[in-house]
Amino acid sequence: MTASATLPRQSLQYRPAIDGLRTIAVLSVVIFHFQRDWLPGGFVGVDIFFVISGFLITRILAVEITTGDFSLGRFYKRRIARIMPAFMVVLVATAVAALLIYSDRDIASLGANIVAAAFSVINVKLLLQGDYFTLSALAQPLLHYWSLAVEEQYYLVFPLLLFGFARLRNGMLLGTLVLLLASLVGCVLLTPVNNEAAFYLLPTRAWELLGGSLLGVVAFERWQVSRLLSTLISLAGIAAIAVSFLIIHEGPGFPGTLAILPVTATMLLISQAHVAANPVNRMLSLRSCVWIGKLSYSIYLCHWPIFSLVGYAMFLAEPMQTALVKIGLLVVAAVSLHYLVERPMRRLINGWRGNLPVFGATLVLVVLAAFGGYQMRQSWYLAADNDRIADGGLFLDRGSDRTVTLIGDSHAAMYAREIARVTSELGVNLRVLASPSRNHLPGAKASLWPDIQQAVEKFPPDAVIMTHKWSFMLAPGSPALCESLRFLVPRTAGIILLTQPPYLPFAAPREAIGKDSRGPFIEPESIHRQRDTGNAAVRAAAGAGVAVVDVAPVFEREAGAIRVLGDDGAMLYQDAHHLSDSGTRLLGDRFRAAIREGLSQTSDVDTPASPCLGSGD
Repeated sequence: MTASATLPRQSLQYRPAIDGLRTIAVLSVVIFHFQRDWLPGGFVGVDIFFVISGFLITRILAVEITTGDFSLGRFYKRRIARIMPAFMVVLVATAVAALLIYSDRDIASLGANIVAAAFSVINVKLLLQGDYFTLSALAQPLLHYWSLAVEEQYYLVFPLLLFGFARLRNGMLLGTLVLLLASLVGCVLLTPVNNEAAFYLLPTRAWELLGGSLLGVVAFERWQVSRLLSTLISLAGIAAIAVSFLIIHEGPGFPGTLAILPVTATMLLISQAHVAANPVNRMLSLRSCVWIGKLSYSIYLCHWPIFSLVGYAMFLAEPMQTALVKIGLLVVAAVSLHYLVERPMRRLINGWRGNLPVFGATLVLVVLAAFGGYQMRQSWYLAADNDRIADGGLFLDRGSDRTVTLIGDSHAAMYAREIARVTSELGVNLRVLASPSRNHLPGAKASLWPDIQQAVEKFPPDAVIMTHKWSFMLAPGSPALCESLRFLVPRTAGIILLTQPPYLPFAAPREAIGKDSRGPFIEPESIHRQRDTGNAAVRAAAGAGVAVVDVAPVFEREAGAIRVLGDDGAMLYQDAHHLSDSGTRLLGDRFRAAIREGLSQTSDVDTPASPCLGSGD
């Protein structure tokens, strides 16, 4: 019989050194997220977790398969008991906390991530959303769930593959090795081309889990080595992990070949974890190390939501004060989650008879969490789907016979909730034809302007509010704005154009203010010129039937400085060029007055027509 076919049940014996290894992994991740400069490569703790997980789960599977005791239902029941209770509690707690402190748009973004996390596809969602290392971290409290998604995707398919491999001679060993090499080659080849995809996706991260799985299908404990050699192997593993923490840095070169070092190091340590006399194992088996290791899942789940939410709420506080709050909350939350949720729920679920009740309850929880996330996304960020604009976009019916229509890109969508509040107070309907990331003006490539025209013809508005990222959309001499006005003016009583507020010199205001100074913050000169050009074109379009609400001066200060904080200390910007809900609320009175005038059809007849309505461009 082969080594992989003779795994004894004694090979499932508990090894405290592995919990100690978990301690190294989770503390490295926590330190990295707490202060990246302290441990530049601390994020490779996730790679250590992958190898440990692959080993522990595959060892159980391999023993059950070789002894004829394998049950796919029982396997998934164990995974649910291990993962889901704490997973869901943190998901819900994060959502509740975010509702209390996040801006509208960040709540909406979290809602979308909750949907993806609930279905274990948040790694794909984050890949499509942006780079793990450049996202506005304080507004991404579920960022770390990507690794859980990778693991769950792995265990959705690997047990079936392993069961199939076992039917062949040396099949579990050879099959796992082939998968490992294929995944590793794919990772190395893809990283220079698209490191975000290589970082997030299962096919290019599976080799790390497969490294542990490879150990899991081999009865390596039977291969006795001397105490000295075992110690040297473990010391080499510890040293390689330490080097990984120091020399590996976040960025475009990872994972690629860089991840081979921590993965190999972890495999070396696991291969000797059964040797009790090994001094490295004795160190890893210290009671304190084992205790933290047992809490590692709860620590991992709690640490990033706490760090991001606290950092978001206390971005103006002193660093020491913020640090104490973060660490204090993490200790309380992780210990509570482990002892009040993780351990008792694992025992309870594993003790249930039958698998169907567990699967059914899990499905209900996943659907409820996803539904809640979807409602957060839809309620806190009002924007139309691109493919629904021609059919009328998003319509808020107030039972009125008058409707205000909002047109534009993400710069229009950022005002949607405030305009919705104002139109609700005025008792008029709101139709949202605004959607991010697309041009809504005539003449541009892939523009949604034909869909806008179709919607306006089908659902005539009583007033139109229109704005865009003018600095990008309106080059000097561009006829796009005038062409749109020539179409819209005959079809509505009044058009309201909004100017573009100034740009910040950084992408994430809270992080920048927290790490740097409190200002003054100056708009980059090149962007300032572009924005001035666009805003000048908007102001020049004013005339009978076309009003301009000049929002820019609200956020401009003397000497080119930008107003970033409100009188109450609230952040007025969402990112470099989008306002937060606190920022848009400053414009509510201006919107109300403009909408009333636009709906009144009482514009001064002596006001000259907009220059755009002449015969020329």
